[in-house]
Amino acid sequence: KICLDPPPFCDDGLPLTPIAVRDCPPGSTVLPTCEEAAPGELCEADGQCGTRTDVNNCYDPSYTYLASRDVYRKFNGTATSTTTKTVSTVTTTTTSSSQSTTLLEGFWEGPA
Repeated sequence: KICLDPPPFCDDGLPLTPIAVRDCPPGSTVLPTCEEAAPGELCEADGQCGTRTDVNNCYDPSYTYLASRDVYRKFNGTATSTTTKTVSTVTTTTTSSSQSTTLLEGFWEGPA
């Protein structure tokens, strides 16, 4: 569901995106709130700016299992952005069959 929700943002208009677990800082790292974070910085969300409180993608200072911090990255750019949708079709033909693969915004759909 996180992937389907539009990204939250603070008053500066810069989108906030949950980071991948592999990008988490050490648990002892003190992060600013998402309201205080500069563009491009990591921030700890506690529901402010429309962020979720159930992302739990990074560990806290005690490295509690399961991870309990909700860490986002503030977009490093302007407040306005343009989204374009690209559809690509690749067709592969062999001597006995034809397969078509469609790529939608970076996702793969199996043979048609």
